[in-house]
Amino acid sequence: MSKAIGNTFEETFEFQKLLILGGPVTCVSFLLGASEYLVAKGPWIEIYRDDDVVKRHLIFKNGGSIHGVRNLDDSTILIFGGQQVAFVDKDSFEVQLVSLDNPIEYLTICDWIWDVNVLQQGAHYFLALGLANNVCEVWFLDRTFPGTFTARRLCRRLCELRCITYCMSFDGWTSISNNKDLKLASGTVFNEILIWMPIESIEMHPNEEMMTKRCPIEHKLLGHKGVIL
Repeated sequence: MSKAIGNTFEETFEFQKLLILGGPVTCVSFLLGASEYLVAKGPWIEIYRDDDVVKRHLIFKNGGSIHGVRNLDDSTILIFGGQQVAFVDKDSFEVQLVSLDNPIEYLTICDWIWDVNVLQQGAHYFLALGLANNVCEVWFLDRTFPGTFTARRLCRRLCELRCITYCMSFDGWTSISNNKDLKLASGTVFNEILIWMPIESIEMHPNEEMMTKRCPIEHKLLGHKGVIL
């Protein structure tokens, strides 16, 4: 006869939380400084100081795994995993609201997110998202109120070789007026690394077809044996 995990919902939830927190590490970040670092386990973030856990925060309340952490500005970090992006206050670790039409907790993308590159220009932010189907999307982000952002997609770029990727990594991007220095490396299912420039120019188009363009491959790195992660 099976035994119940907990007598109440709260007890069951705490038991499941402990199981998750004992799971595999999905991301480590040193954005908080030399004395503190972040460890992601599934949808949770743990803050370590001198190798001891000092705080735990649930970032993705609907589940999923945190894949990466990026610095947005002095007060906010960006946490992404699966198809979700969260904007989190560095002090309280509360998830900030992001508004497309209505305020929501997470920016949700149509594909799995492998990498995010953040460019801050004054009070505005540009996010380049590397997506699993060898796609790059650029989003504009603006802080409208304390704890609230507005977001809109500026463009969508497709690599000329459409395939599934297992990993992506951005390099460069110092100014929105010089997008040619942003490069994207895609690790594909064909054991190749493709280097391409996803956003030589950014134009605002209300038409989805005009917003989406194909980009040529600049370099192809061959010779790797096995899956590129």
